[in-house]
Amino acid sequence: MRAVENMTCPSCDTLLDVTDYQPFDAILCPTCTQELMVPARLDHYLLISLLGEGSMGSVYLAIDEHLQRHVAVKLLRSKFGSDPMMWTRLEQEAKSAAAINHPNVVHVFRLGRQHERPYIIMELVDNDHLDAMMKREGPLPEAEVVRIGIEVMGGLQAAHDVGLVHGDVKPANLLIGKRGRVKVGDFGLARFAEQEDEVKVWGTPYYLAPEKAKMEQEDFRSDLYSLGATLFHALTGQPPFNGPGSKDVIQNAMHAPTPLACDVRPDASEALSRIIAKMMAKDPGFRYQSYQKAQAALEAYASPSPAPSETRNWWQRFTGQT
Repeated sequence: MRAVENMTCPSCDTLLDVTDYQPFDAILCPTCTQELMVPARLDHYLLISLLGEGSMGSVYLAIDEHLQRHVAVKLLRSKFGSDPMMWTRLEQEAKSAAAINHPNVVHVFRLGRQHERPYIIMELVDNDHLDAMMKREGPLPEAEVVRIGIEVMGGLQAAHDVGLVHGDVKPANLLIGKRGRVKVGDFGLARFAEQEDEVKVWGTPYYLAPEKAKMEQEDFRSDLYSLGATLFHALTGQPPFNGPGSKDVIQNAMHAPTPLACDVRPDASEALSRIIAKMMAKDPGFRYQSYQKAQAALEAYASPSPAPSETRNWWQRFTGQT
């Protein structure tokens, strides 16, 4: 990554000499006083603004100067490229993620490395993240929660088809496009993320499957648990388990009874609450044993109501509750 010598103010088209600045320095346009960030060049990508930061690195809005399109560039920490073994694993995971072609998955275009600093070029989803939406709007309508669950399961199934487990399904990794479509990000890369001892309320421990906390074998059902916890949070406005620190949250998730969303949000449907609870069963063997079955439960709930003779305990067919 290197600095650029000149840039144009997007507000007034003034050409600015920025040779004395470092990449991403904040400057003011002398003509219109617009606050700007000095762009950086990475290969043939021009990084123009910071979109977000995480444990693996930073994500930038960028322009692909070859194809003249906007993309997202995730610039990873140098340790992922300087360690040959870690780089090999990262390369394998990125190739698997790039093989996923699904409308509910953020598309990975390529993996590169410059001066031992890895970067990932991804599809730009230019609207919102679910965690920001939840924080801004509070509990979401049931229909929206169900739609999010169905779409995310479609993306998770596509990853499962190429042998990938996400490993960190949470609101921050669910992107909402301008037309409302939900896309799952960071496929195949979550296992490289550092886990903090203490995290904010939107952090990973709130969605961590019990078997992962016990360092046991994980599979797609671990992602299903994390999605269930995410849907619980989106529906009620609070995570299913809480505590003063991340260790307390994890202990509660492993040992405390799994709550029903309708006990937290009284106007929530018991049927939907039990579907989410089954996704979050502590024993993976009691969760849905395929994404198709979990998706079918949500789709049946979302469909028009059947005749009264067919409605009695209809959710028992999908949740296994008696």
